[in-house]
Amino acid sequence: MRRVVMNRTIFRKLMVVTIIVVFIFLILWVLTRPQVLNLGVTTEEKPDFVFENPIIVENNSGMKTWQIQALKGEFYKKNQVAFMINVTANIITQNNPYILLNAPKAKIDLKNNKVTFYNSFLRQLSGDISLKVDEMTWFYDKYLIKGRGNVKLLRNNVTVDADSFEVFINENKFILKNRPKLQFSY
Repeated sequence: MRRVVMNRTIFRKLMVVTIIVVFIFLILWVLTRPQVLNLGVTTEEKPDFVFENPIIVENNSGMKTWQIQALKGEFYKKNQVAFMINVTANIITQNNPYILLNAPKAKIDLKNNKVTFYNSFLRQLSGDISLKVDEMTWFYDKYLIKGRGNVKLLRNNVTVDADSFEVFINENKFILKNRPKLQFSY
């Protein structure tokens, strides 16, 4: 029986080539797999539905009350959760957009009747009020909006910074929380 002894330099070259091939394979695999938004669902779970340019509208007595549209959306049936990117939302009164909201990401939780917008910017179209916030959640069954993280409210020459806020829609009440700071500029 003859034993084959491999030269050390040949063995090293084979190992380097093998590592390079595996590395190239991993790069190609990462670049070619389908992109999932995955803003809170496990990575093993794939969306049941994927939508391009989805639009969600609520009508009340034949009139639009709100509309959400996005660049892309995914729906997970098991969790009753949808995720959207590049979101624009309108709150509509008397068939005219009243409030415009933009956010790079949103999560719609159908079980808990809420929509959460991330890094959002809200603007009243008929006035001069705007709002920036890290995370804003709209509890649509309770007519309640809560926001937290770097809240900045702008109106004319007034800026208010706060950590969080709540809006009670039915009561027309807006409450800034956690030591809001008020600034006037002239």
